[in-house]
Amino acid sequence: MVRIAVETDGIAIKSVSKKLITYELCKIAVIQNGLALKYIPDNMITHEIIELAVKSNGTAIALVPKQCITKQLAISAVCQSINIGKYDCYKYPISYVPAVC
Repeated sequence: MVRIAVETDGIAIKSVSKKLITYELCKIAVIQNGLALKYIPDNMITHEIIELAVKSNGTAIALVPKQCITKQLAISAVCQSINIGKYDCYKYPISYVPAVC
């Protein structure tokens, strides 16, 4: 039941008991909605989870620590800006990319 809820709406992971959150469930959440990255437990956040979140929704880069933002991740985020209306986001991913990229 938890998996179905997260597959339907990745943000639903915020309501899931910490005991039930697995790495696989985190992947499902961020693939469904990159902004679910906000609700992924710190011990589950990996480069893979970050990449999946940004590929799903470029504005998820706003949730990524600056030290984890690579040039490739920034490019991936900016290329996702075409999907911006899908999640009612008001800023383009480029606004979250550090100048060093």
